[in-house]
Amino acid sequence: MFSSRARSILVAVALVINAPAAQATVATQSRRQEVTGGFATFFEQQGFPGSCGRVHQNSDFIVALPPGRYGSGVNCGRTVQVTSTSTGLTATGVVADECAACINANSLDLSTGMYEFFSPLDIGEFPIEWEFV
Repeated sequence: MFSSRARSILVAVALVINAPAAQATVATQSRRQEVTGGFATFFEQQGFPGSCGRVHQNSDFIVALPPGRYGSGVNCGRTVQVTSTSTGLTATGVVADECAACINANSLDLSTGMYEFFSPLDIGEFPIEWEFV
């Protein structure tokens, strides 16, 4: 059997050996991954709470994610950086809703205020790249 001192040393060695692996995991999880091939459309708030539970104004820069990315709301409140691939303009918005009618799994629905930062509403949609930041 090990003495309590030997056991303490073994535990300390195990913690030191495993520490670099834990740091590498955190670094991998925080790396950004850009989503391409999507389109931006827009939606109005109309005084109703989004799927994330909060009421926003049309002028707020908020984003609705497609169902596969919205999931059960785990991304609510996260910041998304959106870039128009047509103009190069970039803006950030906060995830506040789910977009059941998004064009594809890489598309986003933007509040009218955020959409108008990029384009007039009569355009209807434009190609984007985006990522969580």
